[in-house]
Amino acid sequence: MRKRSAPTTGNIIAALDIGSHKVCCLIGALEPVYATGGQTGGQTTTQLRLLGLGHQRSQGIAAGGVVDLRSAQAAVAAAVSQAEHAAGLRIERVLLAAACGAPRSRTFNGHVDLPHGIVHDADIARLDAGARAFAVRDGGALLSLNRIAFALDTTPGVREPRGLAGQRLDANHHAVTVAPGPLRNLCLLVESCQLEPERLLPSGYASAIAATTDAERRAGVVCIDIGAGVSSIAGFADGHFIFAAGLPLGGQHITGDLARSGGFPLAEAERIKTLYGSLAPSALDEHEVVSLNENVLVMDGSSAITRAQVGRLVAGSTVRLLARILDCLEGSSVARLRHAGIVLTGGASELMGLEAFAAGEFKRPVRVSAPPRLDGAQGRLSGSVPSSAFSCVVGLALTAATPSHWIATRTPGAQPRHGYFGRVEQWLRESF
Repeated sequence: MRKRSAPTTGNIIAALDIGSHKVCCLIGALEPVYATGGQTGGQTTTQLRLLGLGHQRSQGIAAGGVVDLRSAQAAVAAAVSQAEHAAGLRIERVLLAAACGAPRSRTFNGHVDLPHGIVHDADIARLDAGARAFAVRDGGALLSLNRIAFALDTTPGVREPRGLAGQRLDANHHAVTVAPGPLRNLCLLVESCQLEPERLLPSGYASAIAATTDAERRAGVVCIDIGAGVSSIAGFADGHFIFAAGLPLGGQHITGDLARSGGFPLAEAERIKTLYGSLAPSALDEHEVVSLNENVLVMDGSSAITRAQVGRLVAGSTVRLLARILDCLEGSSVARLRHAGIVLTGGASELMGLEAFAAGEFKRPVRVSAPPRLDGAQGRLSGSVPSSAFSCVVGLALTAATPSHWIATRTPGAQPRHGYFGRVEQWLRESF
């Protein structure tokens, strides 16, 4: 069990992504930056400086959910300790990404009458309370809640209604709910490592913040983080988060199909997929023999397989994965997302030739994206952060550097309880 020290200062943030393949913890500092000219008009903005990064092979996690608490606890503690050692400090709170619990996305409208004829904070608070209650009416756990737009009487598209006169205030909300059990177990895992989940966000949203641009989110875009065990989807229009989904399919399933079709052990199939898997076939691939580890035979008993054969097996699995994602998008009630451009990220998106291959399957523009490189304590930290596999944890951290558009998913309650069991009790009472 990790011993905790004093709380970190307010400008320090920590992000934690607990995936099926890896656990990643990022520690950064929020620093003011004075920008001259441009869109900021000389305003002071905030940027994220990387202090430490830790990542470990995941254990006890399947499809984003906890299946072995003790094993998962060891992996999370190791990743956090690695990041803390690099940063030279201890953390107590983390921004946490969640991909478990079959995320369900919905948008809905609500309204309140204005008894005083002027919009006050209390009126907006009543709207938000109603939205929270409506979102969880079917028993789901509320993962995130954001407001898309206000309308005041007959005036739509009101950005800031406070202080304006009217008789009725309307709002369009977007909520993401998940099954309570898997989310509760994820929170218990984090708490068991003596960390407090400061905020939970859908994994797909976090990845999109790192992998897509502001312009893309305003125009309308779908970001798909293809991880090892889960493909997390986030849709945006007019700059607003309007859709979320998750499919229990990812890179591990492509590896599994390759292992079954070729008769390889899983570890060997992963190695072959990484080194030789390609969705951009070449005539030379028919003659290039894949190097197999000693004592590994193909299912037909031969000791050789060509790169072209590997490519065909990988392509078949990828077609099935993309078809499931397309079905999910086509089944969405948000019409704009059925034609929006697509940004792919996540570890499995680095499969060679996936960009053009997916564009052909989706019949719309597709690009593969990685998170931006972050400035570090000694200049630019090179290495694994710019990889698409780290989009989620980088995006989580970046959300702390921008103004929050989220509505609290829990009603403010009593003072925080101290100690591990106190925090667990408070979290479960307030969240579920």
